[in-house]
Amino acid sequence: MKNKVAIGVLAYNEELHIEQVLNDICQLEVPIFVINDSSTDGTSDILKNLEKKLDFNVIENDKNIGAGSSTLKLLETVKS
Repeated sequence: MKNKVAIGVLAYNEELHIEQVLNDICQLEVPIFVINDSSTDGTSDILKNLEKKLDFNVIENDKNIGAGSSTLKLLETVKS
């Protein structure tokens, strides 16, 4: 059985760091999933702009559900 690898990034109000993080990990050439936990800063806009030039998938939470629930949602999305 071949192992599959994906990277999950939890983001909540990370406008100062999310661009650098994604620029760095997108070089790894594995599937990347970012879950935006209903950020209230500019994180959503930054993600929308970065999607045009980097290869990653964004999952948007309608409301903030916290790191634990976001991780579970992320794992369910990646498994399907």
